[in-house]
Amino acid sequence: MRPADLEPVVTHLGRWGSRSGALNPAADSSVDSLVLSLRALFNPQAAQGFSATIGLSLNESRFLVEITDGQLHVSRGEAERPTATLDTDRPTLAALLYGGRALDDAVRAGDATVSGKISVIARFLRLFPLPTPAAQ
Repeated sequence: MRPADLEPVVTHLGRWGSRSGALNPAADSSVDSLVLSLRALFNPQAAQGFSATIGLSLNESRFLVEITDGQLHVSRGEAERPTATLDTDRPTLAALLYGGRALDDAVRAGDATVSGKISVIARFLRLFPLPTPAAQ
């Protein structure tokens, strides 16, 4: 099996695991795991009418995030002409996505830097809601 063939399986497993009542979004994980969670938790309905190219810099790792017509594409690399960029670390991004931390707070504290349209980054961060935990 090729790695590309495994992507839908890994995405579905991530979506399934995110419903666990034991899930701790603040738990330490790798940058790759956090980026995979974007694919698993992306809400295409929330992204309708939103198009953006986002440069995501997590420590030394660079990602290109493209959102168009309710579709999400994430790949390693630099965004050539991003609508906005977010430069932060893995724990801060996890807190922004899943821990309820406000973007303005992270920027004020120096934990995140936004270039370009901050409203684009704010909307981007709202596209990945955690699902309701499954009944135990």
